[in-house]
Amino acid sequence: MKILAICFIVFLLASGCAQKLPEPESMNARASEESTKQKTFTVHRILKGNTLMIECFAPSISFSNQSEAKNKGKARLYMNGTFHSEHESAAFIVKDLPKGVHDIKIEIVNDHDEPVGLSEQFSVTIQ
Repeated sequence: MKILAICFIVFLLASGCAQKLPEPESMNARASEESTKQKTFTVHRILKGNTLMIECFAPSISFSNQSEAKNKGKARLYMNGTFHSEHESAAFIVKDLPKGVHDIKIEIVNDHDEPVGLSEQFSVTIQ
């Protein structure tokens, strides 16, 4: 009888260890937070007269001209829905804007001129 009880306990332990344990949910949440942080993109802008100064912050993109830099990118500026200029630095100046309201869009593209999913839109008024 004791042998049967011991065999039963060993069987229960062996079958319990065979289950695949689920992975903790917190590990999945941390990974999703990190991927969200990589997509953050902010634009600081200063308007002085008819000159617009722009500075882009994209932690996952390098605006460096060095060949060994990973995730190199450029900033494309669209004004009122049409392409205006392309900049290979994170900070740039747009001079001589005409009077009126202008819708500005800044889009980050990679070396192959493909959008990387980072863009910012805003309006400026030149008087």
